[in-house]
Amino acid sequence: MKMGQRKIGLRSSALILLVMSCCYAYSASRDLYVSSEGTNSIKRFDGLTGAFIGDFVTAGSGGLSAPQGLAFGPDGHLYVSSVSQSASAILKYDGQSGAFLGQFNSGYSFGFAADLSWRNGILYAAEFTSSSVTGGIHRFDASGNHMGLFAATGSGSDGHLFASDGFFYAVASQQSVIKKFDSATGSFISSSSVVNGLLLDLREGSNGNLFVNNFNPGSVFQINKATGSNMGTFVSGLPTSQGQEIGLDGSLLVGTYAGNSILRFDESTGAAMGTFASGGGLIRPNNFVFGPDPVPEPASLVVVGTGILAVLRRRKRN
Repeated sequence: MKMGQRKIGLRSSALILLVMSCCYAYSASRDLYVSSEGTNSIKRFDGLTGAFIGDFVTAGSGGLSAPQGLAFGPDGHLYVSSVSQSASAILKYDGQSGAFLGQFNSGYSFGFAADLSWRNGILYAAEFTSSSVTGGIHRFDASGNHMGLFAATGSGSDGHLFASDGFFYAVASQQSVIKKFDSATGSFISSSSVVNGLLLDLREGSNGNLFVNNFNPGSVFQINKATGSNMGTFVSGLPTSQGQEIGLDGSLLVGTYAGNSILRFDESTGAAMGTFASGGGLIRPNNFVFGPDPVPEPASLVVVGTGILAVLRRRKRN
């Protein structure tokens, strides 16, 4: 290799390394946002370490009371179900600052709004009241207009999801079963085997099975999605169990409502891996979600862009 070619190769390598370091800097961990029912706030924790960062939505902001489900929308904002003695509603907060942006839902008044999820620009919201008429999963368009009851569980509902097999699943909390629905029409198909207890949050594991929180006694059951059969207790011995999420490292995160913490478990075996997040005034966590990928600061973009231009200019001169 000639000396000039070697210099160009070294500078090209430097450019590649700079771009790689840029990408690495922007792939910082997504934070974990937690409903703190006991403080009427949404708390924020580092998504990798579990370290407390601060209150993202301050206590009572916008009338927030006993926050339940939460989900980031396609617009990047945070949607939170709020419960109070006078009304239950879905509130909207700025996804960057946590500032209150107003009530989201219209056309339907919740008795007890619970878990939330977004899919294809539509918000799916659980109605936890035991009414056989309104209990289940309701839908709202991107403007907050009520689109009707999508999946009628015949009972109060909470956790729900579109699974990898193409079906929609939702817990019928007071009936202690998980129900399976057509994902396009919401038509009922079948129920899982009965799991005694109050069923709440629902997740699909990497093995394709469903994991559901049993509030008290605090545990997590595993359900065979294909057959609907109960495969037994996956996690047990918790001081009540509410809230689930798959961690950034692939572990299973489970909230302990009475324990004021989020615990970490091996997602394959259920083995305990210690406390992931606690403190910061967290009281009665009942749901949590990872935020969207972080947006790079404008100043960082300027620094990186300047560095790349400098390398290119040197290369051109030589």
